[in-house]
Amino acid sequence: MAGVAQAQAITEFSSGISPGAIPTGMAAGPDGNLWFTEQGLDRIGRITPHGDVTEFGLGITAGSQPFAIAAGPDGNLWFTEIVSHRIGRITPGGVVTEFSLGLAPGTGPAVIAAGPDGNLWFTEEYANRIGRISPAGAVTEFSAGITAGATPWGISPGPDGNLWFTEADGNRIGRITPAGVVTEFGVGITAGARPIAITVGPDGNLWFAEIDGNRIGRITPTGVITEFSEGITANSGPGSIAAGSDGNLWFTEDPGRRIGRITPGGVVTEFGAGISADAILGAVTPGSDGDLWFTEFFAGRIGRITTSCSGPCLGGRFQMAAHWVAGARSGWATGVALTSDTGYLWFFEPSNVEAVVKVLNGCGLNGHYWVFASGLTNIQVDLTITDTSNGASKSYHSPANTAFDPIQDTSAFADCP
Repeated sequence: MAGVAQAQAITEFSSGISPGAIPTGMAAGPDGNLWFTEQGLDRIGRITPHGDVTEFGLGITAGSQPFAIAAGPDGNLWFTEIVSHRIGRITPGGVVTEFSLGLAPGTGPAVIAAGPDGNLWFTEEYANRIGRISPAGAVTEFSAGITAGATPWGISPGPDGNLWFTEADGNRIGRITPAGVVTEFGVGITAGARPIAITVGPDGNLWFAEIDGNRIGRITPTGVITEFSEGITANSGPGSIAAGSDGNLWFTEDPGRRIGRITPGGVVTEFGAGISADAILGAVTPGSDGDLWFTEFFAGRIGRITTSCSGPCLGGRFQMAAHWVAGARSGWATGVALTSDTGYLWFFEPSNVEAVVKVLNGCGLNGHYWVFASGLTNIQVDLTITDTSNGASKSYHSPANTAFDPIQDTSAFADCP
């Protein structure tokens, strides 16, 4: 077993999320933010890469329980309402439209994904169908070729121009063409594995999570299935899965309360440090910042695991971030690289440099990485440097109406090399 590794940096966000929200599904939006469903409050939430949350509820039917969400081809977000049997659409500005599917109670819909044909496709787990909705709201359903009792659940566009979906109770992977022709594949999936989430991987295959089989599966576009279990802690319950910007697949483990990473070659690493003990992990998705974001539904939080520097990466691994406050105004600085170990920050406009930051490798001298910074401002600045290799961070505060004192921290990080 690979064991639980120290996360590259896990951060949890709860500020701005209302009590009882139950964040469930999540997707990256066209506006650079993450959007998530709040199943408990019938709302859609939006979180910026810096963790600022806004909630939208106007236009969503009470008791509808928004569940899964996906970015659509029209620049909007589309979500399923698992109880009211509708598909919802929300613009980046927060305007909601609902589309009735005419489904019987208890039939879904469940998971939704953008298809290669410019439509949205969704699973109807208890109705045993795959649905399609156009950006204008026209709905078509497909059931032919899906084995009775299969319970379609996860769905994802494939590299072959088709949609691929999991059959949780049928223990199979299904493929549906844009015209609605279904093929099922099951050879190679362990009995009782219950595949649920599925995504296209960086290697041109489909990858899926087996919640009861405690495995990650891979299926080629021709239907050849391989399962991976080595390195996944027993009874972890792999759930959601997504492709990361680092060329690997990332998945949630619950009740394991970990985030797993699997390479295209099948090597697994698990990350748990930084995830609260009360967390129950939901969906995982890549953000525009290059990190992976995930929902913690009953804990009412959003989590982020850093996979690399999302801006200038000082010294090859150190992320710099700064929050400024100027009277009633505040915001996050923009970082720009100068050299491999030095960068600068601007607050108001690109031509106005506010601080210069440098991280040096002093391991050969005192066994530490050093942080140096100098400011050209007297507004409040909170500077944080994060070691993305292990999640360690150091913060430095410069108060308002005070000259930014130089930082010369020669014992900032002890994890050498």
